[in-house]
Amino acid sequence: GEVLAGNLCRCTGYRALRSVAALTSGAGLVEGSEHADRFASRLHDPVPGAVPAELGSAVVAYRPSTLAEAIARRASEPGLRVIAGATDVGVEVTRGFKRYPGILSLDAITDPIFSSCSRAEGTVTIGAGVTMTALEDFLRDGGVPLAGQMLPWFASRQIRNRATVGGNLMTASPIGDMSPVWLAHDAVALIGGLSGIREVRVADFFTGYRQTAVGADELLVALRIDDSVAPPRGRRVAWVRKVARRDRVDISTVAGAFLVVLDDRGTVVSARLAYGGVAATPVRALGAEDALIGAVWRAGDGGVRDARALLGSAFAPLSDHRGSASYRQRLITGLFDACLSETGIGSDR
Repeated sequence: GEVLAGNLCRCTGYRALRSVAALTSGAGLVEGSEHADRFASRLHDPVPGAVPAELGSAVVAYRPSTLAEAIARRASEPGLRVIAGATDVGVEVTRGFKRYPGILSLDAITDPIFSSCSRAEGTVTIGAGVTMTALEDFLRDGGVPLAGQMLPWFASRQIRNRATVGGNLMTASPIGDMSPVWLAHDAVALIGGLSGIREVRVADFFTGYRQTAVGADELLVALRIDDSVAPPRGRRVAWVRKVARRDRVDISTVAGAFLVVLDDRGTVVSARLAYGGVAATPVRALGAEDALIGAVWRAGDGGVRDARALLGSAFAPLSDHRGSASYRQRLITGLFDACLSETGIGSDR
């Protein structure tokens, strides 16, 4: 199911499945055959590095191998379309028929801060060029629990193999799967420019619908997350859900990512409730978060009731073909109720 899932979205329909079935029927692929070697040979001749390559009649592409080269090129030619895995841009080109005269591909950058993940003293750093699959592998040892929970529901294996952490965040979609996760973890974005790296909390990263704090001469370099654990004898509640029409390979109607820290008595020490699909940007329910502080994490507590009431009026979602505004409003409180039912004090789940 997971292996074939991606062939039924990204506008491919069933044609790709039929083509694969026809190609692999009978004798199947034989090593050394035309079909087996056609794409492998192309991979050995990638686009050159910082030297521009002519792609077709009117497209110039750059593929730098260092972050410094990429930032310099970005600063000198801010009109270039930046790609990494190109899972969104590829569809824009093949199905939306968009054309970009210049491309800056970041997939060959080898600087560790951009291309890898690291963990040190309770802090996790995730490079913007890290693929979702690589992030999954990194998190198998634990840490950043909301990301680990959401990733299996992100698109499909084929797309996760190419899609990057930075590319997903830079689309700034209000219904992007991972943005509520980074909001709930209070991640910090590291943004690189000619003058160095500056820091912007993801809470301040989205400046409008599909707009970010990254300048036209800058690149997103990495995310940094304080992944310290709960207080002694306390616990950390990490809960995430994505509501969509399909359980795989679908855009969410509403997503919720909640991170609540409890002390040893079950009292809320801190809370971050992040949502996607309820506003022009991914957003946190700050009023509800404040109401939870000092409350006992269980249904019926006064602070919890206050928080739920505030959630009912925190956002003004819009209606579209995925769901009406009233449906989304019910999901905002419904996700909170589900989280409390599964994780609250006295819950048997």
